[in-house]
Amino acid sequence: MFNYQVEVDAQDQTLSLPSLSIEPYGADGSRVAEKFDMSLIISDKNESLAGTVSYNPDLFEAETIVRFIQHYELLLAEILKAPDQSISGLRMITDAEYQMIVKEWNQTAVPLAEEVTIHSLIEAQARKTPQAIALSFDDQNLTFQQLDEFANQLAHRLIEQGVSAEEPIGLLLERSPEMIIGILAILKVGAAYVPLEPSHPPERICYQVQDAQLKIVLTLTSCDSIANELDSEILYLDQFDTCKNDYSVIKPDVTTTNSNLAYVIYTSGSTGTPKGVAVAHRSVVNLLTWMQRTINLNETDVVLFKTPFSFDVSVWQIFWPLMVGARMQIAKSEGEKDVDYLKQIIKDSKVTVCHFGPAALSVFLSVEEIHACGSLRHILTGGESLSLEIKERFYRTLPSTELHHLYGPTETTVDVSYRRCSPLEVYSVEPIGRPIANTQLYILDSKQKPVPIGVVGDLYVGGMSLSRGYWHRPELTKKAFIETSFREGERLYKTGDLARFRADGQLVFMGRADQQVKVRGYRIELEEIEAQLMQYPALSAAAVGVYGNDNQNEGLVAYLVVESAEEVDRIELEKWLSSRLPSYMIPQLYVELDRLPLNQNGKLDRQSLPIPSETISNSVYVAPQTEVEKELCEIWQSLLPVERVGVQDNFFELGGHSLVATRVISRIRKRFKVELPVRALFENQTVNSLANRIENTQADQIEMPRLVAADRTLPIPVSFSQLRLWIIDRFQPGNVTYNMPLAVKINGEIDLAVLEKVFKALVVRHESLRTTFYEEDGEVYQRVRDASDWSVVFEDLRDLSETARQERLGELVVQHALTQFDLVAGPLFKVSLVRLSNESQVLMANMHHIISDGWSVRVLLQEMVALYFAFSQGGDASVLPSLPIQYADYAAWQRNWLQGEVLEEQLTYWKEKLAQMPSFLRLPTDRPRPAMQTFNGAIHAFELPEGIRSEVEEFCQAQNVTPYMVLLGAYQLLMSRYSGQDDICVGTPIAGRSHVETENLIGFFVNGLPMRTKLDGNPSVKEYLARVKETALGAFSHQSIPIERILDEIPLERDPAYPPLVQVAFALQN
Repeated sequence: MFNYQVEVDAQDQTLSLPSLSIEPYGADGSRVAEKFDMSLIISDKNESLAGTVSYNPDLFEAETIVRFIQHYELLLAEILKAPDQSISGLRMITDAEYQMIVKEWNQTAVPLAEEVTIHSLIEAQARKTPQAIALSFDDQNLTFQQLDEFANQLAHRLIEQGVSAEEPIGLLLERSPEMIIGILAILKVGAAYVPLEPSHPPERICYQVQDAQLKIVLTLTSCDSIANELDSEILYLDQFDTCKNDYSVIKPDVTTTNSNLAYVIYTSGSTGTPKGVAVAHRSVVNLLTWMQRTINLNETDVVLFKTPFSFDVSVWQIFWPLMVGARMQIAKSEGEKDVDYLKQIIKDSKVTVCHFGPAALSVFLSVEEIHACGSLRHILTGGESLSLEIKERFYRTLPSTELHHLYGPTETTVDVSYRRCSPLEVYSVEPIGRPIANTQLYILDSKQKPVPIGVVGDLYVGGMSLSRGYWHRPELTKKAFIETSFREGERLYKTGDLARFRADGQLVFMGRADQQVKVRGYRIELEEIEAQLMQYPALSAAAVGVYGNDNQNEGLVAYLVVESAEEVDRIELEKWLSSRLPSYMIPQLYVELDRLPLNQNGKLDRQSLPIPSETISNSVYVAPQTEVEKELCEIWQSLLPVERVGVQDNFFELGGHSLVATRVISRIRKRFKVELPVRALFENQTVNSLANRIENTQADQIEMPRLVAADRTLPIPVSFSQLRLWIIDRFQPGNVTYNMPLAVKINGEIDLAVLEKVFKALVVRHESLRTTFYEEDGEVYQRVRDASDWSVVFEDLRDLSETARQERLGELVVQHALTQFDLVAGPLFKVSLVRLSNESQVLMANMHHIISDGWSVRVLLQEMVALYFAFSQGGDASVLPSLPIQYADYAAWQRNWLQGEVLEEQLTYWKEKLAQMPSFLRLPTDRPRPAMQTFNGAIHAFELPEGIRSEVEEFCQAQNVTPYMVLLGAYQLLMSRYSGQDDICVGTPIAGRSHVETENLIGFFVNGLPMRTKLDGNPSVKEYLARVKETALGAFSHQSIPIERILDEIPLERDPAYPPLVQVAFALQN
């Protein structure tokens, strides 16, 4: 899994001869694979430090890596100069980035006239096209003139009732022409409309009426049962319709400006109660005029109004078509939930513009005969992440329709960013675009300072898109709408969303920073649901989470802790919740727990809440009989979401998976004192079968052996590291990922006979170079072959022209590097020499990683030079020290030693150190992550600033740390900034040669250590490096256990798209 990068230094005296010089050749060919998302190798070069970033180009663009290096250098410099500074205060943004992010990308100013209001735009359109159809509903049509006049009549009625400017007026209505008339009438008198959904629980509606202090509510007699419960004056619009002609159709004489309040829409609240967001005309007019400039509707367009008007997306669906002379097609109540109805109304009404959240869009695209919706010109989407899968399906299904991706929280005015999607641009998650007109978007750190391109931070919104704040909640408004030091006098809203900038200025949404979530397009505060659950009599504690990992299958799950001797009836609980919460906030799954998991601070540990499963075993229950069966059933019941387990139940049918399997094996090991691999559970999937396996297995108890030559009359086992590569090769035979190619140019006249003699001597000296592998009775062994058949391959290109010679050389280097090794047949070490001229040649060596590592390559080159010199002078191989053991001896020793108490002590340390670690480091990528990890590699080399080496050394002396700790700490901090995570695990290679006898051996000794450091609590640099130091010392003290065993033991989620356990690596070579 880990390996040292092989570098050949032309100045290294151990790699030179009086008549020959050796230098690296073909840097691109020296590295053909990258096993991690990214690796940083820092090398000590005399008086300076040089670096190499090896990365997967399937994930990252080259310019991203360059920027990454710049940020690393800045962070390192900040660490060295300010050991008492908190890590959150360390600067890593360049001046050029600051200028671009803060100023250039936020230059969005567009003039907006003060006198323009929402209704004045619609009134102007009514004068322009009075007889055009403004809206349609079922078989009812209203012209612009009729709509304007009906709204004027109702406005006069409201004035008669004493409605004043800025007064909130409730609308308890389903989608209908009356709703639109009511909204316009309210705006015409300078008041603000407050949507009240008749489908919501009466308790919620009553709360909103009281909180907004609504004196008047407009409704229909069909909503009479709800209206009678409200402490407001009720105006029934169907009754008013019979007397509306008593009122003038002339616009009322009321002066409004775009600073007047337009609406108050209630959104989910973290305190358990919803809160109203107040938005002025100015913000809505800015949005609508920007939308028209950007998408440009005309009088032939038909906009579908289908979103509940208690959601702010309804704002443009209502006002945009009316201000430009397009037609609004009103969908029936609850029609937005029926995709067949939507398909039909789009087809029959020739709808050209509509909105779908990504989840709803995915369902809509699956409707049969979707091609019947060919009238659609534009679909707008937003509210949650737009996946590549949905976007690609959209363009396959509706190739002539434009897709627009928007983003905006309710506390702003519907949308604040926009992106016109393209089928030619591929992103794993579609960016949310750039700021709209007169709007600024900033990504800030915890100190409210701008973060660099690519780094995750909190998304803030400024400018004309901001709402006034929360209605009647001045303290809450002051907390959410703030002023920052870097933009004095500018009011900003902290969205609670995490985001990052791409290099092109596009914003990428990275999730929530709090417990607010988006489920199927609905914005939900989990704490609001939890607050309601906690009022249910039978519950002592409750938590709510989200299950599922895609738009279509996600939902809410409630975790319940029940009072003693109480039982919870799920149906009754759902009924109880339905009387208090909207339907979209009702959990779909319920899981009962003995207690909620808590972190060290006593707070809810959401990461440890179990993954829910609705899977039920289809087998007939058979009770356990033996003690082993009974204890196994207890283990399964404790880890799976089932009440009882029978001996014929299948682990995976009960909802088990690889993550739970590792926990099962761990508990089996502790309870039964037997060592089983995780695959044992895959091979024995029922309790009965697994119990038999346990009863037939006994734990080996062998005392620690000395590292001595093994008994060669017995089969030679493979080391743990070799076993992992063997297994990988069985799944992917001939995979070149674990090749170790090396090409060097040798200048000077070389003796070919001597060179071949040198390599044959090396093959004789090191058994690894002539080792192959085989499997017998389920076990894997090494076979050391005779050296007599091994030889160097020579190729002479001296007779070719210079152009042809270089072209052929390039081909040979690539072919050699991509050699497909057969681990059974061998050989696994190949050498070729290409003659370019009498005094110039390229030597190519390639080994499979299963027999070698980076240290071994250095041994190989040094011994090659020593033997060549000796043989040229008539000497022999005695110039090299004898080898008391071979790698095969080490493998046998490792197998004998690393078991029992020694193994348990090592495993215990790593289990505790890596407990509850995040499964993945979620680095933002430039390209979609492939479903299966690829191992393509690219390299970017760089030099750290002059003088940095001495600064690091001085700093280390003062702080009592090592250069490795400082350089690793800077890297982990950078990973934290880029990912937005404060629990970072980085892989680091170690030589694995803790015995002197192994130092001169060629073999697969290298091991990897997971270096996990937590950055929570905002420590100072000094305190943070103390954590890094503690991590490093602890890891080095427990380095004997192979990374492969740690992988088997740690219950982390596995995903074939990611490297296991650690996704990035760091190495210091000195």
